[in-house]
Amino acid sequence: MIGADGSWAQAYGPTLATTTTLNLSLDEDQLGDTERRHTGERVAYAVFEAPLAYPSVGDGDFDSDGDVDLDDYVSWETCLAGPGVPEYEGCQHGDLDGDDDIDLADFALFQVGFTGA
Repeated sequence: MIGADGSWAQAYGPTLATTTTLNLSLDEDQLGDTERRHTGERVAYAVFEAPLAYPSVGDGDFDSDGDVDLDDYVSWETCLAGPGVPEYEGCQHGDLDGDDDIDLADFALFQVGFTGA
């Protein structure tokens, strides 16, 4: 934003994005702002090469009882080592993102499937 106070980005048009464009419009934080006369805005965004993949509910079910709960968390947590640290013997079940380590990225995927039941 170029001006004294904020604005927000929102999707614009029938197609949010193509391979070469991102369609956003920016709107001011207040309808009556006199700063609406400024001519420029800046916005940050992230683009992912592939769709984000989330596990199904069963992908964290380490005890095979049909849910992802605290019992499964205990099994996963004992294998937590950190990014780039090879998984421990018997801990392959905890590598939910398939990158050969058990870290917070795996925990984020575990949380998606967590039912607590």
